[in-house]
Amino acid sequence: PGGATRRAYDKAGRFIRASDNLKPVLESFGEYMLERIDRRFQFEGLPRRWAPLAASTLAEKQRLGYGNRGILVRTGRLRRGFRYRATPRTLQLYNNRSSRGVNLYRVHQFGTNTIPARRMVAYTRVEQQRLTTLLEAHLWD
Repeated sequence: PGGATRRAYDKAGRFIRASDNLKPVLESFGEYMLERIDRRFQFEGLPRRWAPLAASTLAEKQRLGYGNRGILVRTGRLRRGFRYRATPRTLQLYNNRSSRGVNLYRVHQFGTNTIPARRMVAYTRVEQQRLTTLLEAHLWD
C-alpha cells in the first residue's frame, strides 16, 4: 500500500494494541477518582452539598468526642478507606470500612430509610470528560 494507506494501517494497529490494555488509563482515572472523592468530603458534597446531619447525630458526635468534624467524618476511616483496582478492561472503586458489620460506604452512598444518601462516588460530566481525555490520549497518541 501507498504512504497514506500505510500510515492509516499503522495508526489502526496502534489503536487496536492500545485498546487491548486500558490498565494505564484506568489506573490514572482511579487516582483521579480518589482525588474527587476526597474533594467531596472536603466540600461535603459535589456538585451538590450533602444533606446536613440530624440534630441527634450532631449531639451524638459531641457526646462521643468527635466535635465539629465534617459530615460523614468521625475518625476519618471512611474517607481514607477508598481504593481502586484496575485491570486491562475494568476499574473497581471500593471501600470496605465497616462499623459493627455494616458497610459504611454503602449506607451513606445509597442511604437508608432514616439516613439520606450522601454520594461520595459519582460519575458526573466532570469525571466523564476526564476519562474521555485519558482514553483519547491513550488510544490515539
